Amino acid sequence: MTSSEPGPATHPRTFGWVPGLGTAVWLCIAVVFAAYLFTPVWWSEIGPDAKDLYAAGVLSAAGGDPYQIAQQGAEEDRLYNPPGTITRYREIPYGYPPVVTAALSLGTHVSEPAFYVVSLGLLLGTGLVGFEFCLSILKWRGRWLARAFFLASAPMALDLFIGNPSALLLLFCGAGAWLLVSGRPVLGGLVLSGMALKPQVGLPIAVAVIATAPWAAAASNRLRLWAILAATVGMVAGVAGLAALGAALEGPASLGRWSVAAREYGNALGPGAPGSAFAQTGLAGLPALLMGRFSAPLAAVITAVVVAPAIGFALWRLRDRIDTPSFGPMAVGIAVALALSPYLHLNDLVLAALPLLLIASQRLNPMRRGTLFVWAVGPYLLLVVLTILSPPGVAGFGQVGIGVVLTGLLLLSAVQAVVAPPPPGNA
Repeated sequence: MTSSEPGPATHPRTFGWVPGLGTAVWLCIAVVFAAYLFTPVWWSEIGPDAKDLYAAGVLSAAGGDPYQIAQQGAEEDRLYNPPGTITRYREIPYGYPPVVTAALSLGTHVSEPAFYVVSLGLLLGTGLVGFEFCLSILKWRGRWLARAFFLASAPMALDLFIGNPSALLLLFCGAGAWLLVSGRPVLGGLVLSGMALKPQVGLPIAVAVIATAPWAAAASNRLRLWAILAATVGMVAGVAGLAALGAALEGPASLGRWSVAAREYGNALGPGAPGSAFAQTGLAGLPALLMGRFSAPLAAVITAVVVAPAIGFALWRLRDRIDTPSFGPMAVGIAVALALSPYLHLNDLVLAALPLLLIASQRLNPMRRGTLFVWAVGPYLLLVVLTILSPPGVAGFGQVGIGVVLTGLLLLSAVQAVVAPPPPGNA
């Protein structure tokens, strides 16, 4: 990668457009595989999460309850599994908050294919804008290579393919972090409350951003504490507002039905659950390694205990730079939240954009280079290995495995970026 003029608080090495040979090869591999997902070969399987959202909207508009697994499954069968269907759609439980359900019921006046196309455009746009906020936080000028890698990355390509709102969360995350770094904590917290639309994944990331973003804006612990408190007030108000709006549109009882559905989804990830093997496919958080033996909360706690020494070491090394604005804590905070999430899937890893960009801005040592390489092409190469070289029955483990490798490497590289001394002249 070539260098461009640095912005404030960044290392002079930033993303330019003219890459070196190795970087160009990585990008070409990623682009080819990402494009392949959208060829006619996969059209029969495209948009499974979008289908789930569409069915929930149709059912809610007709007076049904998408939080009831039986009703949601019956609606999905009616829409996608008519008699004589060769490729059967596998029902997906619905677990989004009532405010999302209300919005979906208003957006289902079109056919399901049209709904997917609209959602594809929405996710593409929100993902790009969210990524742009991450770039703006770091004040980078040469951004085309970074954008190309983001669009071709496996998490973003998969998110667009399946129609999951992870890219929308990136918009809330990037915009909220940008506002916090810009000194507008209440508004930043209010924007971050949008991550409650997918609370199992979004809220831990939002908390991590609120706790760490002030490090990049203020050199005083007093100012940082004030920003954290103000952002927390903003987020709590926003979450309460979304809950109230959902209850007003879908009825007060919808909040209770949603909470039950969310618990049932969590139970499906536990050991011995009938849907456990399917539900665990593609999990990317480190607790996925333990989900076959322990419940999701216990797996997360055990994992937190294991990674705590690395985080403690990073914080200890920061003690001499406590009065220096830094993006390092935010990179580590987001990486920790991603690594410890028991509900994280591969498409949710679009939320790793900011820590990956910060890691890439450092001088590339073997750890950082390896992390960027695995994130760029690792999932695609593993797919080739699983489909061509591996025996039957290992695909589920492999998909969990690559997610764990991605979040594990991200965490180690983020910690290393914080532990390493800042380069000369870096703010």
